[in-house]
Amino acid sequence: MNPWYSSGRGVQKASAPPHAHDVAGATNAEASVPSASNLLATLLNFSHDGILAFNREFRYTAWNHAMERISGLSREAVLGKRVFEIFPVLREIPPDRAMAELSEGRSLVSRNCPYHVRQSGRKGFFDATVHPLEDDHGVVTGGMAIIRDTTSACARRIFNAKASPDSGSWRTALRY
Repeated sequence: MNPWYSSGRGVQKASAPPHAHDVAGATNAEASVPSASNLLATLLNFSHDGILAFNREFRYTAWNHAMERISGLSREAVLGKRVFEIFPVLREIPPDRAMAELSEGRSLVSRNCPYHVRQSGRKGFFDATVHPLEDDHGVVTGGMAIIRDTTSACARRIFNAKASPDSGSWRTALRY
């Protein structure tokens, strides 16, 4: 039912039907809507993929629940630490080159990258896509990465490669 109607005296509000709900509590409902930062935190933490962010010094500034599961390290243990302290395999990418790529607006992609987190003992493989993060003026301030744990898929490829007589090495099985 349209709450507005036209009469000879202009547009007026129609009276509510007897079964209508009281909307006086609407301000309470608005107050219960999460703030933008709370909404962002909720979205990050419900992702099945790991999501992290880092600044220009390659220090972690965000770490979601999926990253805790993948790495075995809590958010509190990681924030402020350098990327290379947690994932030493990333030292293979020179930091200056990585930041230069991000500064030019390019995303970085890595597939089937092995990892070993010494602090937790977790090992496996992951795919990563890293995007530049910019401030309001377009200056790159760091990066955001989406991490997909591919350990199970890689293990299946390795198993299938070993089971196949013409497969070659496990590295062949990990190529796309």
